[in-house]
Order: sequence, then C-alpha cells, then structure tokens
Amino acid sequence: SERFIPTGGEAEQFFGTGVFDCIMFREPLRYISKNYIQKNNTPDVSSVDILKKIAADCKNILAADGRCLFLITPPKMGERISRILFANIDFLSGSGLPSAAACGIVDTLRTAEDAFFTADTGALLNEESAAAALREAGFIPDLRIIAQQEQRLITGKDIERWFDTHSSSWGAYMEQALGTDDFAWVHKALCAIAGQGPVVWQWKSMLVHAVT
Repeated sequence: SERFIPTGGEAEQFFGTGVFDCIMFREPLRYISKNYIQKNNTPDVSSVDILKKIAADCKNILAADGRCLFLITPPKMGERISRILFANIDFLSGSGLPSAAACGIVDTLRTAEDAFFTADTGALLNEESAAAALREAGFIPDLRIIAQQEQRLITGKDIERWFDTHSSSWGAYMEQALGTDDFAWVHKALCAIAGQGPVVWQWKSMLVHAVT
C-alpha cells in the first residue's frame, strides 16, 4: 500500500539513520491528502484514515520512546467568510446596502457555514477522531487547541476559487443556501473588503503530541 513516511532503510539512505526520536508535521493532511487522492484516485478516502496511516508509518521508524508532533487545522476550525464580513459590516453598510439587509445576509451565511463545516460525514477529523486514530496506531495522544491569527491578503484568485460553484463544494453549498442574488452580494462584498488591503485572518488548530 502507499506509504507516507520512508521505511527504515530509506530513512537510513536519506538521513543517515533509520530510527528517530521525534517526527514533526505541519498541516500534513493539507498536502498529503491531496497528493494521495490524486495518485491513487481515491476521492472518498477520509482525513481520519490518512492520519492513522501517517501515524502507523511513523511508528515503524520511531525509537521505543519516540513521539510525533502534529499541527493540524481541520476545515471546521478554519476562518469563516461570514466572520470577516461581520467584522467589516460598517464598511459594507457604507457601500450602498442598508445595514439591516447586510446583517441579514451575513447572518444567513454564518448559519450556512456552520452547517457546511459540521456536516456529519462519518469521517470528519476533529479532536475525538484524531485522538482515536492515533490511539489505534499505537500512540498515546495529548491534544490541545490553539488560536491563531495573521494579516492575510485575499487575492482575486482566492475569491474566484472559493466562489466557483462547480469546483468548490463551499461555493456550491453557499449558493444553494443563500440563493443566487445574496450569494452574488457576498462575493461582491468580499471583493470590496479584500480591495482595502490585508484582512485579519483567524483560525484554530490542533496541536497534537503523540507518544509511543
């Protein structure tokens, strides 16, 4: 089966050792999942299964008391467009749409985003499922949530990708939830906010310390 981590022999060749005390990952699912799905044509593979496979591969080259550190941001912990719009509601209200109407659309968007990111697919990665996956792979996990924030410049390409109702599951869901007109207003509103410069981008991540 497809491996995510080198074997002991491969690690010896690449790094001069086949046994490690600690292996660290930053957002491994964001990159490994995409590559794995494309290479193996398995679009339905879950993030939980991939995390479990990464951990199992790591365990084969970790020392007896070795550990893994993961920084993971599941989609449900990411930034919400509705939060950005609410944070800029005064600016949006001054751009032509009455404040009450703008708040109503953004509130509907917030409800739709909450539903979209918490939909029960049976394979969502969250605190409980991540800990369970690591325990199944033979680790003792210690997990905590950290809040993060940065100034981010939202580009036109970002917005077009998010709002593409054919290739973006978020875009397709939001258009159906809001209706065509309100969805178009959200698109226009975000473009206007992005045009003012970097925005405060907030998200949360899971910091997981897993010991063998």
